[in-house]
Amino acid sequence: MGSLAMAEGNSAIFNSGFEACRFAYAFSGQQYPLSVMAKIMQCVGIGSGRGLIGLDGAAVAGTVKRHVEAMPMPNPLLIASRCELNFKISRQYATLLVDSVMPALGTGGHHRHMVTALICIYFRIPDKDGNKIKLSSLCDQFALSADTMTRRKSAIFRRLKEMESKAQGLIDDRLKDSGVVK
Repeated sequence: MGSLAMAEGNSAIFNSGFEACRFAYAFSGQQYPLSVMAKIMQCVGIGSGRGLIGLDGAAVAGTVKRHVEAMPMPNPLLIASRCELNFKISRQYATLLVDSVMPALGTGGHHRHMVTALICIYFRIPDKDGNKIKLSSLCDQFALSADTMTRRKSAIFRRLKEMESKAQGLIDDRLKDSGVVK
């Protein structure tokens, strides 16, 4: 029985929505199963897995992504920012979240690049060069004290945590209803 059939039948494939989303955003069409000979040479049991490779894996990944993308904005951006492994793509999602989290900072002018960087810190997305973003470098870049930057970081993180929790609850429900998640 293929994994898509499992997803549509009584047997759920994943234990949580997060697990399903992480799989979907990490899935690569270049994933192939080990041959029987390769399994024997590696002393790996031949047992049955979930079959999440090849076309079955692509179908399951596509199903999960379709459910994510069908949610109202900014929920898909939050899920994708957390689960996407390609940091350049994750950074694009984070940039699109700026308008949703900016109100957490209150009134006044705020740099969009600073908010984007704080979102990236929250999701552990590196900078354009692949380096970890440091709060101290943001303080220097935007001429803010460490206390001010820490308060802004805390406000952004609180807002993102609330939003992400809601998004995760929505995708869990959607994927449970579809039978992909237990």
